[in-house]
Amino acid sequence: MYWEKSQGESNHVFDDSTYNVKNIMTRTDSGKEKLTFAYLMNDLDFQKMQNLKSKVTAEDSLSSLFMPFVTGNFKLASQHVGTRASSWADFLDNQDASTNVVVFEPKNEQEFNQLYKKSEAYADNSERQVGYLVTAAKPRDLPLPQSPFQGVRFQEYPGTGIVNATTQYAGPQSVTPFTFQALIVVALVFFGTCIGNTCLSEIQVPITYLHKELPIRKEY
Repeated sequence: MYWEKSQGESNHVFDDSTYNVKNIMTRTDSGKEKLTFAYLMNDLDFQKMQNLKSKVTAEDSLSSLFMPFVTGNFKLASQHVGTRASSWADFLDNQDASTNVVVFEPKNEQEFNQLYKKSEAYADNSERQVGYLVTAAKPRDLPLPQSPFQGVRFQEYPGTGIVNATTQYAGPQSVTPFTFQALIVVALVFFGTCIGNTCLSEIQVPITYLHKELPIRKEY
């Protein structure tokens, strides 16, 4: 996910194209004019990504680009100039005006938040436009489709302790609230059919044609 301060109206884009992470800078900074702080997370999962996306999109002063289908290991394959920094002090000691992307590898979410706050403060005093990129250090490879008629589907089970059992469904994916709704509809149709059949069976319909056993008197 990439975001930056909006130059005008806030704009949040969802891009479902497949990208190799080594070419990601050509998508976010094709003109090589910005300074991008990239954070490679080892424990980045779907829930953490969704929380970050919600936080970014809630800010009216930010524009974002959400790219969920990214694979490969992070390295610059374009003409962008990049550097890796082990800490914020390391970045300050070795910063260069020609650098396009600075890569941090925070060990946990707390370290990421600290680095992000410092990079925001740096952006307020910088003449260059600053962007932020968060991605997994080793994104999962896209699974191969099992059928040419159906695309790849991604499903993840929420981790233990993340789901609030009183407000969110934590069961298996095969049983959802829609399953119970379908069972209720089936039960209503079944009982309605039984009740209707029972009531209609008591209605006597007069015979409107001559039955073969009905005696007919012939007169000559």
